[in-house]
Amino acid sequence: MDYNWCFSYVNKKVGKIFSRDAKDVIGNYIWTKFLEGIYQILYKAYYLALAEKRNIHLKEYYSPYDK
Repeated sequence: MDYNWCFSYVNKKVGKIFSRDAKDVIGNYIWTKFLEGIYQILYKAYYLALAEKRNIHLKEYYSPYDK
């Protein structure tokens, strides 16, 4: 993602996991394409990583996609 939270790249594995074509998300704001993710653990981790300018590694069950 870029600094505006728009997708600049999506690999095939991510597309398969979320049943989305990469062309469907490239250039789009993450939270309009994945509205169900707002306020999930990943949402908080993304913003923390950007605010603190550091990598965050986590493994999390994502209930909206049962994955």
